[in-house]
Amino acid sequence: MWHPNIYENGEVCISILHPPTEDPQSGEHPSERWNPT
Repeated sequence: MWHPNIYENGEVCISILHPPTEDPQSGEHPSERWNPT
């Protein structure tokens, strides 16, 4: 089964834990990321 937040090696990607940078893998712009402030 495929899931967009789980890599083939079993690692989990949680985008809110990444710094707000341009990431071509995420498809999100830095301004769209969760911000705690």
